[in-house]
Amino acid sequence: MARLKKEDPRAFNELLRDIKQKINFEYSLSDYIEFSDAQREAYTSIGGLPDLDGDYTVFGEVVEGFDVIDKIAALKRDENDRPFTDVVIKVEEIMQ
Repeated sequence: MARLKKEDPRAFNELLRDIKQKINFEYSLSDYIEFSDAQREAYTSIGGLPDLDGDYTVFGEVVEGFDVIDKIAALKRDENDRPFTDVVIKVEEIMQ
């Protein structure tokens, strides 16, 4: 890391932020959440983000247009992981 800091300070800072984020995530979850075997199985087989559970609501499902998701994910982001340009999502409600 010392060599990276000398050779590429930006890459060093990016790595440092990534490590810090992972440490904060692990410690913040372990302080108040205990997962059952069934929950662990669901997160590893179905997916999800346990750090968002209880704080955020799923409000839709992507059934087509995954290429658009890839384009959004590829946008350049700031140090807070927010895209430099806002992404506007138009929602269409389908009644069946």
